[in-house]
Amino acid sequence: MIATSPLLKKYFKIRVNEIVVKNGFNKFVPLSKNSGSMDGLSPSVMALDELHAIKDRNLYDVVKGGMYSRVEPLTLIMSTGGYIEQDSIFDSKYQEYLSIIDGYEDGKYTDETVLPLLYELDGKQELNEESAWMKANPNLGVSKSIEMLRQEVKRAMLNEKTLRDLLVKQFNIRENARDTFFSFADIDNEEIFDLRDFQGKYFLGGIDLSQTTDLTCATALIPCDGKLYVQQMYWIPKETLQEHIEKDQVPYDIWISRGLMRTCEGRIINPSDICQWFMELQNEYGLYAYKIGYDRYNASYLVKELEENFGKELCKPISQSFIGLSTYMFESKAYFKSKKVVYNVNPIFQWCLLNTLSVTDTSGNIKPFKNRNLTKRIDGYSSFLDAFVLYLDNKGDL
Repeated sequence: MIATSPLLKKYFKIRVNEIVVKNGFNKFVPLSKNSGSMDGLSPSVMALDELHAIKDRNLYDVVKGGMYSRVEPLTLIMSTGGYIEQDSIFDSKYQEYLSIIDGYEDGKYTDETVLPLLYELDGKQELNEESAWMKANPNLGVSKSIEMLRQEVKRAMLNEKTLRDLLVKQFNIRENARDTFFSFADIDNEEIFDLRDFQGKYFLGGIDLSQTTDLTCATALIPCDGKLYVQQMYWIPKETLQEHIEKDQVPYDIWISRGLMRTCEGRIINPSDICQWFMELQNEYGLYAYKIGYDRYNASYLVKELEENFGKELCKPISQSFIGLSTYMFESKAYFKSKKVVYNVNPIFQWCLLNTLSVTDTSGNIKPFKNRNLTKRIDGYSSFLDAFVLYLDNKGDL
């Protein structure tokens, strides 16, 4: 732009990695995606394009923190929609902007220093209404061709993966990662409950025990009035906590402070801690185990403790085969979609659900799968599914 404008050339000088103002100390500088090299910055303006692509949220925090010394700092954030990722900077800012917009009606949150402009469809159903496309594309017909968008929509209807990309990139509809078993719309449920309200009731237990240093989850599934109320606890080895925070890029430390997760001493998960949690439900909340399901693999010590505390008849191994889980997975999805699963908006459980893929055998049966990405945990759903199997198998007797 400067090179083709005689007016801009008077004021700006182009260098290899920056643009400088000729008669002043100001400059425009592109920044690295590595936040570790940015300490000491003191910018007046930050322009951040495609926020959804920022994987290192510290990058935003470092640059924003450098603006505190400025009298009138300005931040400009632009982005198309992005796939939902636990604790991403995109999701955090999106929720913040929704709170600001909603705050003008409900008064819960106000911030007059931020102007959020969110252009998006009100729902996937509006994809079939061409007159609604302008909501997500305010410049449609000006800088963006409506004919080309029509062709893209037609093409996307032929392939689910392409359709998800289109909804995210062209219409700013939030979606979870491609090919996952659950969509965000499937599991979205804001209903909450108080565990004390279920005193005297039975629960179905489920356990996903990690081999050594991974996440472990226990689930208590409480059937009541046609719904399933989910109480969970997660464990992670204390010695590997910081390592997992850095590797998995999720806030385990924050979840621990909120009481959603606990640490086990040392580098491995202690089965006694899991058994103790189930005992807490009984002793502190008056909830009683009807049955507790588990995966046989690597669970001998845990099963021994469970049987000693709850009795041999209550502990049931759950088949982890395609045939053993397929029907229950499809049923669980139906329960989530009909809002029959209430889980107190547990962020760890949401993360696990949105990480869950399904792998299919030659007969069309499915079971949970997390691909090769070892940082995408599905333990919360695996634990829930073990409890859900017991629920469906015994709901006539509950």
